[in-house]
Amino acid sequence: MLQNEEFVSFSFIDEKCVAITGIVKEDSKLASWGQKRCVIKLLEANLKNGDVATCKGRIGVNYIGPSLFYGDVVSFSGKLKNSSFNAKNYTLLNRSNLNRTRSKIFEKFSSISSRELSTMLLLGYTPSNDSELTTLARNSGNSHILALSGMHLALFSSLITFVLTPIFTKKYAKIISLSLLTLYILFIGPKPSLIRAYILSLTFILFKFDKNIDALVFCFVIQLLFFKDSIMTISTMLSYISLCGIMTLPKFLLDSIDSFIVLPEVLIMPFLVTIGALIFTIPVSYYLFGTYQVSSIITSPIAGVLIYIYMVISIVSLFNSKALIILDKIYIVLEYVLRKGSEIKLQENLNVYFILLFFTLLIIALGRLKRKNK
Repeated sequence: MLQNEEFVSFSFIDEKCVAITGIVKEDSKLASWGQKRCVIKLLEANLKNGDVATCKGRIGVNYIGPSLFYGDVVSFSGKLKNSSFNAKNYTLLNRSNLNRTRSKIFEKFSSISSRELSTMLLLGYTPSNDSELTTLARNSGNSHILALSGMHLALFSSLITFVLTPIFTKKYAKIISLSLLTLYILFIGPKPSLIRAYILSLTFILFKFDKNIDALVFCFVIQLLFFKDSIMTISTMLSYISLCGIMTLPKFLLDSIDSFIVLPEVLIMPFLVTIGALIFTIPVSYYLFGTYQVSSIITSPIAGVLIYIYMVISIVSLFNSKALIILDKIYIVLEYVLRKGSEIKLQENLNVYFILLFFTLLIIALGRLKRKNK
């Protein structure tokens, strides 16, 4: 369901409006009934008598046609209904060179589901909220792996730094990486999760904080001051809460586990990170949605690795079509993992959460007690 992001006002009666013009503020998404949906920032409206009227705010638009991207200037004809605009047709008034390039890359991938995943991971474009994969990801508690976020920016940054370090020093490789990430965000549009991840990356590079949580607080303040629209969303709120858990609990858990048995950090850390995120986000998710999924403790680390591999192969497939065969194989495995996770019933009370919280705190307490007695 589309919601207005800010107060919308008109200088006319709704029934008199036959067209609106505005700037696309969210990439269009495919709805289940065949229409596409996007959010635009209103510039002006045309009335039945031919007058041009003033209007302001953001409004959801339902339309049929090719995809529209952040920054496109569009004129829709149709009618206002229930605080949204149902368009019969539209005219694209202006599209940037970056968006033209995005459009060409979309065409590079075919319309079958595994190629749709490539556009989601590389370009942040969700063809459908009701596709089988997005449904499985949501039901298995892994929606975050399909949305462009810090995890994806970290991969891009690591790849760029790895390639450039032999040519430049590591310091300059990171600076170039950050510059390219800046162009990347401008390319796909300022999505809330990417803005947060980008500011946090910039914070770590430019400032030296004693604790990661201090950098996160600084990042939150910067985003609140300069990108207030992006921070007033449920996804951004959950993202920050999740990072609070990721930056605190896993280290305590790892130190406690090492007191009893030393396990390879590269193998155990992804699971501890997931536990940290769940401990912090489940209460909020339960309050907002009434359910939560604990199977992600197992499926999220596995799915995350598959997503990393899929993203790398997707980039390769832009230059070598033979890589598409590998993409299909990875997609099958990813779908299997998410399906198995979604088969576990969603929890409708906090009993399982309290059990998870109890054992997490117990492990930390026992580990600290053992270290103290040494």
